[in-house]
Amino acid sequence: MKSRNVPVVLALGLLATLLAACSTDVEGEADPPAAELSVSRTGERSAVVYPFARLRDQAPVNDFISRARVERRPIVVLFDPEVGSALDSESIPNGRDVGAAAVFDRRLGGRTLSFDAGPDPGTFVDAQTGSTWEITGEATAGPLAGRTLTVVPSDDQFWFALAAFFPDAEIRGPPRS
Repeated sequence: MKSRNVPVVLALGLLATLLAACSTDVEGEADPPAAELSVSRTGERSAVVYPFARLRDQAPVNDFISRARVERRPIVVLFDPEVGSALDSESIPNGRDVGAAAVFDRRLGGRTLSFDAGPDPGTFVDAQTGSTWEITGEATAGPLAGRTLTVVPSDDQFWFALAAFFPDAEIRGPPRS
């Protein structure tokens, strides 16, 4: 049984080494570094990308994406910087914090919400009601407690993997400082 796991363990170890060796803040680069984690919303022929390095300092991102090239859909990209990596340690709680992102439709109950960072990492507050939200898209306190935002399908991916299929991906999010 152990011999079957060896290739997986070696691959994960190689990936962890690659991640540790790659910088996520290269000045003057138009694209994110190859090993940069990004959240993306992909269509058949295009992708919108929000690099984690940009989200880390300035999440959430209130934005709009085009839907069928007709409707502009209001979205929010939420980011929790305290989510551990499953790739560089034997247990996730011991992994380094790499973060996780999620994308949601900002419309709820006939109004469009806008979000700011909350009091704790990975929490967010909407400006309209003052409700507190988690990265899961659920309001945990305030007038909207218990309500959930609609998920917008997205993926957390390494930039090199995404760029291979979407070389003209649109990179968004707060600019690097």
